[in-house]
Amino acid sequence: MLYIVGNKRLSVAVDSIGAELNSVKKDGKELLWQNYDGSWNGHAPVLFPFCGHCAVNIGGKDYNAPAHGIVQYHEFSRTFQTGTELVLTFTSSAETKKIYPYDFSFSVRYFVRKTTLYIDYAVKNTGNSAMYFGCGGHESFNIDGKLSQYSIEFEKEESLLRLFHDDNGYLTGESKAYPKSKFLRFKDMPVDNSETLIFKGVKSNRCKLINNKGETVAETCFKGFDNLLFWRPDGAAVICMEPWSNLPDMKGDSTDFRTKNGIKSLEAGAEKVIKRKIIY
Repeated sequence: MLYIVGNKRLSVAVDSIGAELNSVKKDGKELLWQNYDGSWNGHAPVLFPFCGHCAVNIGGKDYNAPAHGIVQYHEFSRTFQTGTELVLTFTSSAETKKIYPYDFSFSVRYFVRKTTLYIDYAVKNTGNSAMYFGCGGHESFNIDGKLSQYSIEFEKEESLLRLFHDDNGYLTGESKAYPKSKFLRFKDMPVDNSETLIFKGVKSNRCKLINNKGETVAETCFKGFDNLLFWRPDGAAVICMEPWSNLPDMKGDSTDFRTKNGIKSLEAGAEKVIKRKIIY
């Protein structure tokens, strides 16, 4: 089911499957990828309880969890809605515990104010012991023309460290450091379907997607997320800007899930709210 919230300038449609953004329109113009060329049927998956290829090994037991976590494939329940705000919630079950062994409630809140979309992830531990999780965003941004005509402008000067991955999305252990700059120019760093730009330890809390005229397409704010990724499907006219709490594994990594970098802990009965926003 699709739920719609918004105002006169910004309209947002959210799918109950995965609490995924389905459409974002500003002044009537679609800003979110709509699979125009058949290359990718996603729009903006919500990544929980981890991002990417991340093996869930807890106390020596392996759980067969899919890439990007589990919630993107499940139906959420609407727990609150007004004209400008929507909250969708998913709770664990006996089935989810087979692949992620914690009891939890996970809510996604979307709130529209002027041309800003606020996104909150609320994680509640409903079990009797500590739980461990990661989360992230995967929002798409339509572009006009070639990606080489666009750049990323960071809030701060960044000494970007790029991590490389193999054909299956696992880290290879290779990395490359770039000179300090406030800009990442896609003409110097092509993005196609065979690779994702993975940047570890980003210091900025926000960045802008800008065109070669200096005009801002959107600004994504990701305070509390240390890793930022960029991806697009098959050279399509879109770029995904993805803040992740954790990084992908190296292939065959058997590190205990609870100790992985970027994985957060939550005591029994506790709740944590992680706030983001996108300014269109």
